[in-house]
Amino acid sequence: MKVLGIYASTAAAVLLCLASFADKVDTSRARDVFCAAILQLRKTPAEQLPKQLDEFLSQQLDIPQHVPLAQAQERRRQVLIGVAALFDGHATLASNIVTRDTFANIARPEEKALQRQIGDRLEFAGRNDAGLHFFLSIGLTADLGPFLAERLGRAKEIQDAQRLDAAPAPGQQGYSFVDLAYDIAGIEYARRLLDAQRLPDDAGWAAPPSLSEFLAPLATLDLPEGLGWKRFQAEYTGENHAKFEALVRKIRTAVGAPTQP
Repeated sequence: MKVLGIYASTAAAVLLCLASFADKVDTSRARDVFCAAILQLRKTPAEQLPKQLDEFLSQQLDIPQHVPLAQAQERRRQVLIGVAALFDGHATLASNIVTRDTFANIARPEEKALQRQIGDRLEFAGRNDAGLHFFLSIGLTADLGPFLAERLGRAKEIQDAQRLDAAPAPGQQGYSFVDLAYDIAGIEYARRLLDAQRLPDDAGWAAPPSLSEFLAPLATLDLPEGLGWKRFQAEYTGENHAKFEALVRKIRTAVGAPTQP
């Protein structure tokens, strides 16, 4: 376990160093988006939440034509960060040393209950944690880029696997390829929106993909979860690393993501 601790500390230091090179975000706009999302979604029934999120994102991401492209794409980045903050009711992003500079001041302490209220109602394929992984990964991608976002998602699953072995407790999932799938889906969703170009003939922006339709292929995948660290190492590392890569490719194919983040 001591070696694992050193590994985790070193990995965190490398990620923090890389994150320091990411472009900083003007969070005042992200704060405005966050507040607008709370006002629009706070009373939305659970079954209508994905559709209402689709409509909210379409409205917020359709930047006027007169705004220069680079500035418009930066605004879209701010929108994604503001929406991701809505689902950060447990301060996963706001308290993480890598992302707290961006997320710590978007939500006020008195808004935590509203964040959790909305986040707890969002489900995909009957899983509440799926929505949280998806939107937090959108926020990570908008803040740090796809590469670092996926590395942080993988590191979180390793941490979960280590915790399961060290002190099993109710509710612990260990390493979950399902969680990783929704991480990768959030990264791909954000990447598409941030890389998007305006439509020709002043037609505005292409609408973001429907959340339910975009995520539907993940529900058809048979992905392992509940893996402790020892089992994960035995089945998916070393000479068995190809099995891990095959599962990741399966996930990427399902959401139309490129081979590498």
